[in-house]
Amino acid sequence: MSVIKKTTLQACERYRNIINIILVKFFIFFLLISSSVIKVDLSAQQIPDTTFALNFSEMRFAKESGPIIHIDETHNNFHILSMRFAPFAKLARLDGYRPKEFTTKTQLENVVILVIANPIHVDNVGNWKRPIHFAFSEEEVKEIKKWVHEGGRLLLIADHMPFSGAAQNLAQEFGFDFCDGFTNVANQVNGNDVFSIENGKLLHHDIVNGTLGHPIKHLTTFTGSAFAKPENAEGILAFEAVDTCLQPDIAWRFDSTTTKVALYEFYQGATLKFGQGRIAVFGEAAMFTAQSVKQRGKEFKVGFNAPHAHDNVNFIRNVLAWLSEGLPHTVQKKAEEQLLDMNRAMEEVFNAGQYSEVAEKFYAEEARMVGAKTEVIGLENIIQYWSKFQGELSWEIESIEISKLAENVYLQRGISTIQYVEKGVPQESKSIFSLIWKNTEYGWKIVLDHFSPR
Repeated sequence: MSVIKKTTLQACERYRNIINIILVKFFIFFLLISSSVIKVDLSAQQIPDTTFALNFSEMRFAKESGPIIHIDETHNNFHILSMRFAPFAKLARLDGYRPKEFTTKTQLENVVILVIANPIHVDNVGNWKRPIHFAFSEEEVKEIKKWVHEGGRLLLIADHMPFSGAAQNLAQEFGFDFCDGFTNVANQVNGNDVFSIENGKLLHHDIVNGTLGHPIKHLTTFTGSAFAKPENAEGILAFEAVDTCLQPDIAWRFDSTTTKVALYEFYQGATLKFGQGRIAVFGEAAMFTAQSVKQRGKEFKVGFNAPHAHDNVNFIRNVLAWLSEGLPHTVQKKAEEQLLDMNRAMEEVFNAGQYSEVAEKFYAEEARMVGAKTEVIGLENIIQYWSKFQGELSWEIESIEISKLAENVYLQRGISTIQYVEKGVPQESKSIFSLIWKNTEYGWKIVLDHFSPR
């Protein structure tokens, strides 16, 4: 795609499997008070926890009728929809939103809400030491800025080093300036960072005061980073002057020479209305998801499933409500109606003489066509098949029956009629078809097309 850099999906898959080298955040305060170099425990494993049960008394949107939320997977992201951000996606889905992956095939101009969580440059994958390279090219930064200015909604989450450094150039384009390090909060509660109305670190904001949903009194975060905000941004999570940002040369290694930055007028959460769009920036990712972390034979909950994170779920809901405020939403059509819409779209493309686009737009990569004397396998070959149509043709699709085979898989039976003129005489060719449709991340696609003359 033109906006998000051309990181291949294969590369993303390769790096997703790299062993998680973060030490359990639950124990971070022990590390931060040490005056000698400490080696990071590499045995900690973060596993997404999707077993939690959430019961909303009232959903934000009707089921599958809210805005689509795209979650970035093109910057070696540490948090993606199918893995560490699966609990975030589940929570959003329960509130009526429609989470999808943002891949190299996704066009930014078609995106309404984009979540970028913990991007990292390929040179820093598994190499969490300085220098920390920007995850975004200059072109990407400019185009994302333009997209937000024209109405896009961006949730940018950049955790502790190296993620805050990787996101720095994108954040700075909107006036946010990260301290690429680890926050060290002076007054922790149960080993975690707490922003509350009581301690004055949870600020007045529509996301907090109940305007957009449930009022928030207490928010738990898990280390993370800090940033200075532009003057016209509204702070949500504020640090105190006694809090610090530690900036080691190698992640999780601290000693007496480690640089410390006082966090006076620094934040871990803020929002900004930018042109026609909006951006919410946060310096901690675990608070937005739910994870089970195993350390030395013990298991801990980290995220909105943690025992002391009671308000985190409603906080996330309020953040999404702020981002989606004013956006149109639709009542989701039934699958049968959606497939009939696909039929009309196929007719329109074909009748415009764009024959090869019928294949390009409506068939899956692995699709197969089977006829009396025809068998075509794979999208490239199916494109060639449809490209053979010539002249001015007219196509009509009559649907007879649509039935569900499995979740997101439907069988459609019907009659296809192509009208044409041969030697000045109108002719028509009819066939009976059976289509198997699958609802993919790119929409409904045909995976099997079986037809025979009528």
